[in-house]
Amino acid sequence: RLPTIGVLLLLTIGLIGFAMTLVRREAAFASARADFIARVSHELRTPLAQIRLFAETLRHKRFSADADQQRSLEIIDREARRLSHLVDNILEFSKSERGRVDLHAVTLDLAALTEDAVASYAPPPSVNIEALTEATVPVDADPDALRQVVLNLLDNAVKYGPQQQTVRVSVDRNEHKARLSVEDEGPGIPAHERDRIFVPYYRMRREENENTTGTGIGLAVVKELVNRHNGVVSVEPRDSGGTRFVVEMPLSDTP
Repeated sequence: RLPTIGVLLLLTIGLIGFAMTLVRREAAFASARADFIARVSHELRTPLAQIRLFAETLRHKRFSADADQQRSLEIIDREARRLSHLVDNILEFSKSERGRVDLHAVTLDLAALTEDAVASYAPPPSVNIEALTEATVPVDADPDALRQVVLNLLDNAVKYGPQQQTVRVSVDRNEHKARLSVEDEGPGIPAHERDRIFVPYYRMRREENENTTGTGIGLAVVKELVNRHNGVVSVEPRDSGGTRFVVEMPLSDTP
């Protein structure tokens, strides 16, 4: 009986250890979700407060010059786009978690779509965005999903780079692949964290220490959408400092 009792004891210890691991993981996941909800609430309140403030200013005509009115309209437009982008991210992330991401691929020009996304993006006045694209880079992709990828990478570059910087966006092609890259002039990402930044809710220690705002899902959405297009997304350092995000996708076979 002693061997049997020993085996049962080992199994019991193993099951207890497994149960404790599950409890710890569940607690960590619950904490991450609670932190995510708090960050999303903060991210939503900020543009809403700006929109309400400047809308109220417009309504009561509190301007000393026409330039002030134009500036108020520009801020409302920028914050409304930011709010819309955040909501799109949350919806996309929610669908990916439930496995309900439906893509409707068509043949499109990645260069033209990227230029359109850059033109629609409203960065802070201190940030300059340069776009360099080839004439035509055909891919088979869902235009809304690909647009979300470009906007998320732009938003990430602006958010984690310095207040005054130039974000460079480029689109080119080789024999088999289309390549989209977005470069910032920030502090860069340590090598040991370059894979982890695509994990939902993950935040680098530097971000936590600096109280950088963000939902923690933007890059996770990028990775999910790129993977569903049979592409890959990676991150690499720049020689002059900063970070370069690179998306590679198959070129379209459609002439």
